[in-house]
Amino acid sequence: MKKIILYFLCFTLICLICMLCAGCDSPEEFIQVTTAIAKPGADLANLTWHGTIEALRIVEVSPNAGGKIDSILAVEGQTVRQGDALFMLDSADLQLQLKQAQAAQHTAQVAAANAAAAYRENTLVLPAQIARDDARENYLRLKTLYEASAVSEVEMNNAASRLETAEAQLNAAQINQKSNYENSQAQLSGAQVAVEIATKKISDCTVTAPIDGLVAKINVETGAFVSLQSQLLTLIDDSGLQVNIQVLETDIEQIEPGMVMDIQVQVLGETFAGTVKRIEPFGNARTGMFEVSVLLQETAKPPRLGLTADVRVSGIKPASTVFVPETAIIAEGDQIWVFVVENGSVYKRDVSIVNKKNAYLEVEGLSAGAEVVVNKSATLTDGVKVQVITWFAENN
Repeated sequence: MKKIILYFLCFTLICLICMLCAGCDSPEEFIQVTTAIAKPGADLANLTWHGTIEALRIVEVSPNAGGKIDSILAVEGQTVRQGDALFMLDSADLQLQLKQAQAAQHTAQVAAANAAAAYRENTLVLPAQIARDDARENYLRLKTLYEASAVSEVEMNNAASRLETAEAQLNAAQINQKSNYENSQAQLSGAQVAVEIATKKISDCTVTAPIDGLVAKINVETGAFVSLQSQLLTLIDDSGLQVNIQVLETDIEQIEPGMVMDIQVQVLGETFAGTVKRIEPFGNARTGMFEVSVLLQETAKPPRLGLTADVRVSGIKPASTVFVPETAIIAEGDQIWVFVVENGSVYKRDVSIVNKKNAYLEVEGLSAGAEVVVNKSATLTDGVKVQVITWFAENN
């Protein structure tokens, strides 16, 4: 009886052990993955830049000649046009120099006219040419007589010598006549240049406005002596206003010429429309900033120069993109997706690529902070369990 009970207990124990073993699952295998966190996309909607209302140009006006200020023709606050006279320098000495140059020019004109007439009428050459022709005829006549033994050899040699002298005098006369003509023309040209220089110096005594604008400040008084480096007057180009802002290198690729901006002037409680006019091609190596000029659109009552302003991109919505490492992207045909880790498993998420930046891709279809797979030990399928063994280096 005791043996039966013992056998029964052993059998029951074995059955329990088998049942327990049957109820236990085999150890599950996990796919090992490396992940990265999706970074928020560049969001211009949350960016504000600060600047100051400025003129399009500020020009410091300097004279083209040194001298004493004879008169000031402009007043501060006056609007002037390009070419309007602003200052007059004393030109009394220059007027005398001009008269001297004009007198020299008149003398040169007379000399040049006489030389031209002599050249045209052959005045200097003609007498020498007649003398040469006479000497030639006499030589030929004596040569015939000499051959007939009617004249002596001495007479023949004298005739040849006179012909040679006459030809040399003719050649000299031709050279002299041409030289006189050319020299007179050169002297006339030099006299004309002297008059032009004297006239230009007098013209430079009138200091004119280089642009249309507003006279902001006059820096000299009548009677002051000035040089080419003197800044006589500050002229502001009042044809428009602008704000210069400094944009980080990480954001500059999103700014484009013509982009519409909102320019808020806090002290006025008003917001003005503007457009990006110019982007500096080179950034500041020390600060990593790029200067961007934003042109204010014309308004009925523009803000004053020097007021501070906040600049934002107009009408832009908060960014719905994120950055993920390029290795997270899986593409097959027209379909693009990533695997996102959630609660120890991976799930397929369709995305679309917006832009590429270095080793990252800007994509839509994910939320910032999503944990995406960038490397795996085996092929992934939707819902499979994974074990994260490391993080992408740039997340550390």
